Amino acid sequence: MAKPKLALQTDRGRFYRNRNHGDRKFISVTTALKVLDKPALVGWAARTVAEEFMAALPTAVKASRSKETREAFIRDIKGSPYAKRDKAANRGTDVHEAAEAHILGKPHAVDPEIEPFVKQLLDAIDTLGLTFEASEATVANPEIGYAGTLDIIATVKKLDGALTTIDIKTGDESKPVATVYPEYGLQLAALRHCPELWLPDHTILEAPTVERAAVLNLRPNGWALIPVNEVRQAQAFRIFAACVEIAALQAETKDDLFEQELLPAGDSPFVPQPTIAEEVPA
Repeated sequence: MAKPKLALQTDRGRFYRNRNHGDRKFISVTTALKVLDKPALVGWAARTVAEEFMAALPTAVKASRSKETREAFIRDIKGSPYAKRDKAANRGTDVHEAAEAHILGKPHAVDPEIEPFVKQLLDAIDTLGLTFEASEATVANPEIGYAGTLDIIATVKKLDGALTTIDIKTGDESKPVATVYPEYGLQLAALRHCPELWLPDHTILEAPTVERAAVLNLRPNGWALIPVNEVRQAQAFRIFAACVEIAALQAETKDDLFEQELLPAGDSPFVPQPTIAEEVPA
């Protein structure tokens, strides 16, 4: 997804601001979710490094001959998960832009690398019978204090015509097309509980009241729509609201969580080092 108009990047992640809410900053949905543990990412990163190492084995052997080249190789290999992540993020952004162009009926050149994903998206639109209400729309919940940009709101004929918030996820074929992660459900719960819709010019409208939420997974050779379990929606939103609170508390306490340190002095490890003042001339 391209950077939304009302978003701003900070050292604490992405936030949103609307002048109708004064100087208040709203944490983004994705930034709030970073407080969650994501154990699957650890395994993915380790496997990515291992795969990159095996692919570059001759280079690794050559690099091991000196400390300088060895350290440089290690730095490159360590960075491989981030490079792969960024490539996937760029692919996702391109697919989202192609989706928005299609929804708005705008001409849009499709890069050959993402063409298979766009083909699957168009097939999903046709098969599911989607009628679009909004795309790439920024929504906000002032009561909880967050905002986010959703991919699609559409009526879905295959879901009994329910107005649905749909989040598009692109991925390779290393996992089944119906693979989802818990944070997807939390993300969708957050987006559907936003009463405000923000236009790029700061105008605030009432957000559509959606009936369902779903993930649309796109793969080069297939797609799957995975609806969120409606019974769990309230619990998912409670978890997300807790994430927002935790993120705020972390930001508030990070600079002064500890008091002044006590350093050993003389025979006692618990006496602070004295500050020696200059003598005042008589």
